[in-house]
Amino acid sequence: MKEIREIIHDNERLKLFDSLKSVAAMTYRLQDPVVLQTLQRIACVKGIHKARKAYNRAMRLLKSSPQYIALATSNYPFECPPENIINGPIPLGYVYNHVLDKSYTFGIYPYELNQNFLFTGRTGAGKTTIIHQIIRNLIDMDLGFLAADYKEDDKYLYRHSRDIYIFRLDDFRFNPLQAPDNTDINSWIQIFADVFFESFFNPPIPLSSKHTFLDILFALTSKNKSILLTELDAELNKLMIAPNVSGTYKQRVATFHTKLKMLIKGTGKMTTNSFKDITSLLTAKKVVLILSGLSVEIQSFIICILFYWIFTYRIRNSQRGKLKHVFIFDEAKMVFSSDKVKASSQISRLVSTAREFGEGLILGEQSPHTLADTILANLYGQISLSLSGQKDIEHMSYNLGLSEDQRKMIYGLKVKTGICRLADRYVKPFIFHIPHIEIDKNISDSELKEYMAPKLAALELLHPENKAVSPEIIVPANEPEKPVDNDYKGLDDKCRLVLDDFKEVPFISNSERREKLNLTTYMFDKICKTLISKGYIVEQGVKTNDAKGPPIKIYFLTQKSEFIIGKQAFGKGHGGGLHRFWQHHHSVLAREHGYDSTIEKYIKSKPIDVYLFKGDFNIAIEICITHYQKELDNIKNNIAVGIKNIWMLASTQKILDSIEADWLNVKSNYPAEINVEFYLLSDSRMYSSTGSERKERKS
Repeated sequence: MKEIREIIHDNERLKLFDSLKSVAAMTYRLQDPVVLQTLQRIACVKGIHKARKAYNRAMRLLKSSPQYIALATSNYPFECPPENIINGPIPLGYVYNHVLDKSYTFGIYPYELNQNFLFTGRTGAGKTTIIHQIIRNLIDMDLGFLAADYKEDDKYLYRHSRDIYIFRLDDFRFNPLQAPDNTDINSWIQIFADVFFESFFNPPIPLSSKHTFLDILFALTSKNKSILLTELDAELNKLMIAPNVSGTYKQRVATFHTKLKMLIKGTGKMTTNSFKDITSLLTAKKVVLILSGLSVEIQSFIICILFYWIFTYRIRNSQRGKLKHVFIFDEAKMVFSSDKVKASSQISRLVSTAREFGEGLILGEQSPHTLADTILANLYGQISLSLSGQKDIEHMSYNLGLSEDQRKMIYGLKVKTGICRLADRYVKPFIFHIPHIEIDKNISDSELKEYMAPKLAALELLHPENKAVSPEIIVPANEPEKPVDNDYKGLDDKCRLVLDDFKEVPFISNSERREKLNLTTYMFDKICKTLISKGYIVEQGVKTNDAKGPPIKIYFLTQKSEFIIGKQAFGKGHGGGLHRFWQHHHSVLAREHGYDSTIEKYIKSKPIDVYLFKGDFNIAIEICITHYQKELDNIKNNIAVGIKNIWMLASTQKILDSIEADWLNVKSNYPAEINVEFYLLSDSRMYSSTGSERKERKS
């Protein structure tokens, strides 16, 4: 019996010790001499009665303190981390301790940056401010970084350091085909091809074209490891006009050649050479690269290829150890979206080994639900500022491990207030506040140019003789043009007549075209087959209504044809030929039903695929052919410029359902008079019925 009592007493003594220590920690009185003495007495005094007496006396003291009263009467769902734990040399903001009624600094350590941070928040929530605080501290610590600047927000940073490089794209020189030091060229070419196709093609990626692309690159780089994109373009031009190459092969080449030309034109002088000191510039210097004014595809390509280049260099050169360099960009989904990053993908492996090679990641994102789970699993710190999308709020609530009461607070976060969760040091989510920082971003181009002039003069190019090379002057030599010219002349008059008509009038029906050119159906079909077999046109089947029967046939010129007779006259519009066909088709349909219509109408800089109006009543039509990730933004942008009636038209029911589901998630955030309707591109019944009739029919 005596032994059992001793065990019970020991267990009770342990409970008293833990209870007092817990309450003292919560009220920030753990270092109080009375508390320390009582804890010692509980652990060491003989007799459980004396331990209880000491415990009760100390608890009465703690419960009478203003800190305990504030804690007991508060319904605040977040605990405040202790000052000595949460402070760090890189300040992000401050926490307010409602128990102690005081504020103190929240900061992070360089070793934590080495394990990756994610900052999420809507526009204006304070995301840029907090990232700029980190950049300024990196400058003070003399740590290298590469920051991708999409909005020209970072130009002012040179005022904080004369050791920072701020490049506009035309001043930056980087050859993406140049492998990092000690990297096998064939390995790098495969990475380059992956990045190129993921940036410029929506799933499913055309694998046959990708394999052809790789074969050509392997052959060219085996002869010249420093080949430029402009030189690759010239080789492809020659290939497209070679007489001994099959039409199928040329069609595969044309698939990626068009995208390559887009990349060369978009990047301008950037890819026509490379800095001799590119390795040091990308892995050790403080660099801001301004990417404003570029298409999303080109921005995505540039940032992805630089990311891969830096990480491949670190791995191939065994640069392990503490934090050496930080990669910063405010549009994380361009590299780490769920449709690009899979668990087994190479980019997942790079991120998971970032810490080991001294490379840190600072990611910013407005739509965190678009990011891949494998990336979120490799983050040390996640910080959520104010978010507007329901899906994003729920996503970050889950990632931060918020309780039910804490989840309610994320809906009402004020500007420059965030919720943070660290993987170590202090693992519970907590609220912090970002101080207001005045940032003068009004830096003129002339001011920036004057600052960068001596730095650009000091940077040497890898191939000075290529300095004047531009995409415009690289054209096939005169000798190879003759086979194409002869081949074209070898077509009979009727073939050339039809080809020219496809160029000048791309979207009339085939029956109209036959009548216009005075051709029988048999003759027209025979001519089309000839032009297809010779690689001058491609055929596309399209269903323009719900009637039974085969799809109508439309024809688009190939790159080979455009090189000879010029580009197809699509008129106003954007995107590929199929997208423009549907813009034209629905513009004509609308006019037939009494609407006035405009293709590619701009309202406050917002382009609308097809704009319909009758008097004061207007409708915006948005057309989606292959994917739907950006269509919700199109809806929001139309609403933002004052349009209340929007028709979303998609090529398949699956895409349409996905867009509609995205809209329903945020519909409650908008006024009831906003009317968004969803139809297949082949549907035309919406033009001949009222809104209420359409809703009734769809239901």
